[in-house]
Amino acid sequence: MGARNLGPQGSSPPNGDKVSESASKTTTARRLTMAQALILFLKNQYVERDGEQHACFAGMLGIFGHGNVAGIGQALQQNPDFKYILVRNEQSAVHMAAAYAKASTRLRTFA
Repeated sequence: MGARNLGPQGSSPPNGDKVSESASKTTTARRLTMAQALILFLKNQYVERDGEQHACFAGMLGIFGHGNVAGIGQALQQNPDFKYILVRNEQSAVHMAAAYAKASTRLRTFA
C-alpha cells in the first residue's frame, strides 16, 4: 500500500475518502536537525523496573575532532542536562559505559 497525498491541511483526499476528524486537526511541527532529533530521542528513552521509570541514558561518550560531528556538538550544547564525556579511546568508552551500567544496577548507561 503506497503513501497517499492528503493535500493541504483539512482538505479531503484526492480519491474522495473521508478523513477522520482527529486526522484533520492541525498539529505544530517542530523542525530539528538530525543531531537534535538524536539527542532528544536518547533523552526520552526509559527503562522500567518494579513499576518505576528510569532514564536509560545518563549521557553520551564520544570523540570529537572530525567535522562530521559538529552538529552533534551543537545539539549537546543546546541540551546541557544531557551529559557529554570526551574520551580519547573507543575501547575505553565501551568499558566506561559497561562499568556505569553495572554500577547503576543495569538501569542506565551511556550512549
